[in-house]
Parts: sequence; C-alpha cells; structure tokens
Amino acid sequence: MTAAFDAKACAAALFAARKAARKIEWPTTGPQTPADAYEVQAALAELSGGTVPGWKVGNLTAAQQEKSNIPAVTTGALLAPWFAASPVRWRLADFLVPKLECEFAFSLGMDLPKRERPYSRDEVAAAVAALHPAIEIFDTRQAVPSPIGGLADCMASGGFTYGPGLVDWKKLDLGKHTMTLSLDGAEVARGSGAEILGDPFAALVLMANNPPAWTGLRKGAIVTTGSCIVPYLASKTGTYTADFGILGKAEIIMV
Repeated sequence: MTAAFDAKACAAALFAARKAARKIEWPTTGPQTPADAYEVQAALAELSGGTVPGWKVGNLTAAQQEKSNIPAVTTGALLAPWFAASPVRWRLADFLVPKLECEFAFSLGMDLPKRERPYSRDEVAAAVAALHPAIEIFDTRQAVPSPIGGLADCMASGGFTYGPGLVDWKKLDLGKHTMTLSLDGAEVARGSGAEILGDPFAALVLMANNPPAWTGLRKGAIVTTGSCIVPYLASKTGTYTADFGILGKAEIIMV
C-alpha cells in the first residue's frame, strides 16, 4: 500500500529528479489537491535555499481552468538553482524535454502583500521596478502528467533567465509588442504579447490578487507572465536568443 501523502518527501523526490534530469516517482501518494501542490512547492523552495527569486503565473482564463480542473489562477515558484540573469550557460543534458518560451517578466520594486481589497492596475504598476525580456524553460518531470502534479512541480518550470530591465515600460503597448526566438541567429519562433490576455501586464495584476498560497509577493522578485510563442523544443546545443526589440534580449547558451 502506498504511504499517505507527505509533502516533504514528495518535494525531496522532485528536487532529486530535477538535479538528475529524470522523471519523478512519488515516494508516497502524490499531491491530490491544489493545497497539496502548494505545500510541495513550499518544501521545494526550502530545499532550494529558502528564498524564491521569482514566480510564474498561469491558468489565467476560464477555458484554461476548466481544462485543468483547477478553478483558480495558479502560481509556480522559480527556484533559485535554475534562475539566472542573461546570458546563462546551461547543459542540454540537464533537462528532459526543454521547451523554450519567450515571456514578459516584471521585477517588483515593493512588496504586494496579501489583502482583502483587490489591487488595481495602477497600484500594481506602481509596484513594478522594471520590465524584462525573459526565457522560461518548460520541462516536466512527471511520468504521467497531471495538472496537480505539474502545479506541485512549480508549474513544470525547468529554468528561467531574464534580460536587462526597462524602467520606462508603461509607454509600450505590450499586447502589440512582438518578439522572436532564434537559434544561432536563425529564427525558429515568433510571437506577441497578445497571446497573454491581450496584455501581459494583466497577468501580473491577476497574480497580485491571487498570490502564492504559502507566501506573498516580495520586493525584488521577478514575475513572468506566460509564453508569447508556441513553446519551442530545444533539441540542439547552441545559442538561443529571445529578441524583444527595444525591450532587449534574453539568451541561453545550451552546451
């Protein structure tokens, strides 16, 4: 008989699977509810050093929530060992099925603590220190994928890198802003901010009003808002560059 759910044991198994680039085998009954999943995330954060340098937000629309059977916006910790400023050099062999995503990411200049009254767009914008071009690596460790298991695994985040910040970002129409992903200079994908609710900043507002279940949004954290391109499988070594035009670039060198 499988042992009862143990968040710390599940987190330890996930952490080991991440470091070894292998599929997870739950040592106990796996997480069954969003609350279970966030408990695993909290334990993963502790194993990763305790401080969460960034977050991802997803499950933003009613259609996505119906598909996942999780009726709420979801958040995933970007764990410190797999989080770095661009350019970053990572080994392709350290990932399982790395899919690269071009994303808008916002660094916070002040805390956004949990509160009963919803944050307005203006309040959230005032808390943003800068906007960054970013690449997230989507990489699942689940042998049998499930929404709850993916949520426990920090929403399948495998790695994250961000480019220089633009302070004067409010003048940009992020819904119309385009970007490309290239491999060694050859374009492999193209997208725009329209893919994220028509405006990626709207995703940050949703996260401010649906913060991580086990902690709050703190000054200095970077929040990434979802892929603006069809995720691109990085099957080759080389230099992957997300070019956001005037916003700048983020780069991963896969070796």
